[in-house]
Amino acid sequence: MGSALYSIALRALLWILWLLRRLISLDGRTYALMNASQLQWFLARVGRLGAHAVYLKARTTCPAYQDFLDKMGYEGKGRWRLDALPEMTKENYIKKYSIEQRC
Repeated sequence: MGSALYSIALRALLWILWLLRRLISLDGRTYALMNASQLQWFLARVGRLGAHAVYLKARTTCPAYQDFLDKMGYEGKGRWRLDALPEMTKENYIKKYSIEQRC
């Protein structure tokens, strides 16, 4: 139940991020507002949540990424942190897995 609610929340967040990007592209004043120093903590948090949503989607739907994380020894226990994920390079991911495995 908790993971279903979390999935819904992440989808809503991705929709909000899409909407914000559309608003920024329509009006220069919105762009200036989003770059205000008082909002940077919020934008950083939204960015981390977006990255987490992308990680969860890749972890559940991409066979190559699942295998990559397993081979790199990433267990994903505890609080999720972007800097704890193994670094992907051309040698250890792109050249190792076919395009079919990565999609």
